[in-house]
Amino acid sequence: PIDLEFRLHFDGDVTFKSALQPTMYDFQSPVISTNVDANGVRELTYELKRSQGINAKQNKTVLEPLNSGKE
Repeated sequence: PIDLEFRLHFDGDVTFKSALQPTMYDFQSPVISTNVDANGVRELTYELKRSQGINAKQNKTVLEPLNSGKE
């Protein structure tokens, strides 16, 4: 097995959604951590809503859970 960590950096006003329970590295960088079994596959699905320029209210990233079911 292998432990994976992805640190993503986004400029602008960002809403980041993931089912893998991300944490924040700093105010603009979510971190996704997971592990993968030997010869295994893992989906790293996420949604991103991003506003830049005059549409950005603040220059920060907000984490939200990703809904896996239908609404």
